[in-house]
Amino acid sequence: MEQPLTVPSSRAPHWLGVGGPVVVLLVALVAPTSARAGSGAALLKCARLDQSVCPALKAALADPKAAAPELTAALHAAGTSATLRARAGVALGILLGKDAAPALLAAAQKQPSGSAARIELLGAAARAGATGAAPELMQILGDGDTHARVIACGALAGLAHRPAAAKLTTLLLDAKNPRLQAAAANALAVVGDEASVPTLVALASAPDAFGPTRRAALLALAKLGPAAALTTAARLVDHPSRDIGRAALKVVAAAPARWTEPLVAFGLRTPGLRGEAALAAVQLKTLERAVLVSALALDLTASERTWLLHAVVQLKPLGAGMALMEVFGKLDDEARIDVLKALPALKDRTVIPALVRELERDRKPVANYVVYALENLSGERLGGSVAAWRKYAGLDKAPPSGAGSAGATGSAAGTDSTAGTGGAAAPGDRDAAAPPSP
Repeated sequence: MEQPLTVPSSRAPHWLGVGGPVVVLLVALVAPTSARAGSGAALLKCARLDQSVCPALKAALADPKAAAPELTAALHAAGTSATLRARAGVALGILLGKDAAPALLAAAQKQPSGSAARIELLGAAARAGATGAAPELMQILGDGDTHARVIACGALAGLAHRPAAAKLTTLLLDAKNPRLQAAAANALAVVGDEASVPTLVALASAPDAFGPTRRAALLALAKLGPAAALTTAARLVDHPSRDIGRAALKVVAAAPARWTEPLVAFGLRTPGLRGEAALAAVQLKTLERAVLVSALALDLTASERTWLLHAVVQLKPLGAGMALMEVFGKLDDEARIDVLKALPALKDRTVIPALVRELERDRKPVANYVVYALENLSGERLGGSVAAWRKYAGLDKAPPSGAGSAGATGSAAGTDSTAGTGGAAAPGDRDAAAPPSP
């Protein structure tokens, strides 16, 4: 049996904010190109149009008009099954956007009323910007089956159809249908208003509600009622479901307030929450250095450590460099390398003596990254010569009579905001990368 079509929500930004339909001949839009033939046919074999499970979609997005002729033929051919016709329409909407809207709406209106193919094509047309699909989608929202109403929720959000807000808010009360509740909450984040806020607060706070539904309600609240969202999120950061806790921290990051510092600190200490907590810390800007740095000494995943270091680099709290070096010995090699790659961005040259002592230990492959950090902080190109770095850091000199230890390191121990601007590249065995999504 052929599976019902679903369009991933991650595609939504492609469909939002488009203008009204432009009346053009679809044939003119899909003239054959020199690109590889058959990409449209490959798309029709995908049960779900999502790049994670349909490699053909990624290929087609690289040259949308190359795949469009085969999809257009499937959309209009008399012998095409209803499922494949709908799949072709959804794919055309993804590839061509508003340019496909008139043809998709026309194709939908030729399908039997209430049929799955008609509903899928109406949804595709609306997401492409066909405002003429809104009246029928509003009707489906009121009396369609669950799958049809879920499609209508996403399609009306794609149109930013604000008259749908009242019906969507009513759907939030359907506790027996959590899938529909979540779809309505997601749509309200786009088309809702302040009138939806009390119902969203109740749904996000309901202990018996389905987890993804509560998460969707909380994120919708962040857009429609930030103050209510923040007070609701404060009660949910420590929820047993880490998915809900992460959503709560996203709300905190979106509307940072000084009183939320304990919530962010809790997130930094809690596995599964640290990525969102680090982002919230960056937005908050007032979290104590010790809270961030102590979290780096915990047993972290690579992603968590990356985001925590990202927060430290963004905030550059006073003394963070030396604090990182204090926990350096407790870390494994992978974590040490991540710290060494982050240190130059702090532009704190007070860590140079500690780095030289680390270089003396000659731990491979860490030593290569110690050199990277030293060269980018100092601007010197001394390679792996321990003697040269000891001389640069002043570690071989006895302090002058009556002088403090600061004099022993000379200029290398001072903070210099210009250091490292033309530094060496990181060693090639591990490429630097932007932090991944938490």
